[in-house]
Amino acid sequence: MISYVAGRLLQSVPVLVLASMAVFSVLRLIPGDPADIIAGEDASPAEVEALREQLGLSDPIPVQYVKWIGDLARGDLGVSLRTGVPVTELLELSLPPTLELAAASYAIALLLGIPLGTIAGVKPRSIWDWALSLFTIATLGVPTFLLGVLLLWVFAVNLGWFPASGRVSFLHDPIDSMRYLALPAFALGTGLAAVLARYTRTTVQAAMGQDYIRTARAKGLKSHQVIIRHALRNSLIPIVTIVALQLGNIMAGAVVIERVFTRPGLGRLVVDAILNRDYIIVQSTLIILVFLFVTVNLAADVAYGLLDPRVRRS
Repeated sequence: MISYVAGRLLQSVPVLVLASMAVFSVLRLIPGDPADIIAGEDASPAEVEALREQLGLSDPIPVQYVKWIGDLARGDLGVSLRTGVPVTELLELSLPPTLELAAASYAIALLLGIPLGTIAGVKPRSIWDWALSLFTIATLGVPTFLLGVLLLWVFAVNLGWFPASGRVSFLHDPIDSMRYLALPAFALGTGLAAVLARYTRTTVQAAMGQDYIRTARAKGLKSHQVIIRHALRNSLIPIVTIVALQLGNIMAGAVVIERVFTRPGLGRLVVDAILNRDYIIVQSTLIILVFLFVTVNLAADVAYGLLDPRVRRS
């Protein structure tokens, strides 16, 4: 198992390197000069050029990249081109709310998607199956931001059951934090729940027709034991794959949902940085998201080995 994990770690290194190169290069294609924006319209060409020298923007692109990678290796994410505030301090304020929203959305997706998909897979063409189809069509057919607006209008504005905007730290007040988190997490998590439910239904239905299920039933095992210990367990590898691959959609959706519900987080930080051409904030934030994505997929690979010994032996 150790060699299996070490091999997956080694495979992650070139992915991170290529991703860092892509992030760094694509941001330089955005029209506009950060020095022009920061200096203002009244600045002279000499002042703009001096600012470019100060910010290191006059160096060749490969030199800028090598300097950035060297700073990352030392744990230095740089400072904002516009405000001069270290990116680490900005992320300390912006990253926890986004991770909190992503974790809550994942929890809702797992609690809704796997049970609904399992029941529909065990009882195909039943009322549960039709209910799942209706749920997935309704959920996937509505964009995340529109669902967020609808939830905000009904449950926050009209009924007043939940706050309309803002955030309370979970460490400060867990109960109040859940009230602020409920609507955005539900808006973001239901889309993943629908995708997860569809895959769970398909894999569980296929597993229920296998010989080992008939053998388990012949041994006298109860229905819930057959479903959980045999059908669902043998269906987990594609489910784990979907959960890992949906991290990108969750983080992208979190950016939109944070704007809808006026929550602090990476959404506001990244959008403001893009508008101001603040490369340092954007590229540091994106490389952290890439690192999270690679880490989650690495965890999924390890889960494959734990769930199916044939995977780690191969």
